[in-house]
Amino acid sequence: MEKNLKELAKSLKIGVSTIYQWKKTRPELYEFLLNNSVLQKNEITNYYEQLTQEEQEMYLTEIKAIIMRRKLKK
Repeated sequence: MEKNLKELAKSLKIGVSTIYQWKKTRPELYEFLLNNSVLQKNEITNYYEQLTQEEQEMYLTEIKAIIMRRKLKK
């Protein structure tokens, strides 16, 4: 978690201490950042990068197909 907070602080161009301060003074903002931030994107990216090139292409194609099907249903 500490590493993730450092990454979040870096992406927001603030100090980690600011995030800890928000945790105390603005808990809703803190929770929002943890749940809707680059932390989740970084985790997804980390796993994605561990896949082979062929696996990456396969999963991207599957994701695109899911989105296309949703659009067609509308």
